[in-house]
Amino acid sequence: MHLNPNVQQPVKAILSDHPRIALLPPIPYSARLWLMERAHLILSDSCGIQEEAPSFGKPLLVIHHTTEPPEVLDAGCTKRVGTDTTNIVNEARVLMGDVAAYAKMSTKPNPFW
Repeated sequence: MHLNPNVQQPVKAILSDHPRIALLPPIPYSARLWLMERAHLILSDSCGIQEEAPSFGKPLLVIHHTTEPPEVLDAGCTKRVGTDTTNIVNEARVLMGDVAAYAKMSTKPNPFW
């Protein structure tokens, strides 16, 4: 979770009591890779994570209106979902419940290496 209090306050208000969500402070790079490897699905707005997630075979939903670099969208391993809550939830549900949709995104090679 970002250290900016303007980010932390709404995130904590909405997600802190959810039993399946852990809100973490910024973590070391090695720990981030460890978590990504064990995740089923990744949601992020980080360009670095957009480049790394395909290496782990994890579908990535980009919570942003633009995506840099665009190669991850073209490769099919990432989907831009924007910031609309309904859209984010709907796209996450598809990947959590549709084996074929999950496989389609998770088996794409990383376009960067």
